[in-house]
Amino acid sequence: VKSYVLELSLFEDIELPYLSGQIICMDDMGSFDEMNLKGTETIRIKVSGTEKGYEGSFELTMNIVSIVRKIKTAERTDVLHLNLVSPLLYRDNAIKVSKSYVGKPSDIAAFIAKGYLDVDVSQDYIGRADGQAPMKVIPPLISPLESVKWLIDRATTFDGVPFYCW
Repeated sequence: VKSYVLELSLFEDIELPYLSGQIICMDDMGSFDEMNLKGTETIRIKVSGTEKGYEGSFELTMNIVSIVRKIKTAERTDVLHLNLVSPLLYRDNAIKVSKSYVGKPSDIAAFIAKGYLDVDVSQDYIGRADGQAPMKVIPPLISPLESVKWLIDRATTFDGVPFYCW
């Protein structure tokens, strides 16, 4: 669909540990009608370029979660506006956590993220240990990402520096 893309917007929120985006495509060959999009497909995005002598690229896999609008602009031309989210959020919405855990909030959050969503967890950016004493918690039947956020909102280092999840 590369040749059909008119605009691609990716969003990263400082409060949310996932990416979202929107893509606008123009289809003058009827290809999207043949694909019969339902809003559950996966799309791979590769962005590359050169800026001031630096050449770089990155690749993202996103899930199409909805078709916002489909506008017929000519007899054989449609413009589609699609919503995208990272696969992490897509998987997260299907799972609920409500189990007892014992430990420091940051360690429990890392355990939930790795166990339920199979993501790598690094606390290297803090450089110090969680300042809270071990505790027993039961997340209130919420998704793994919500559980992680719920736990790290309660975690700080011994110096009072907060933890973040991205």
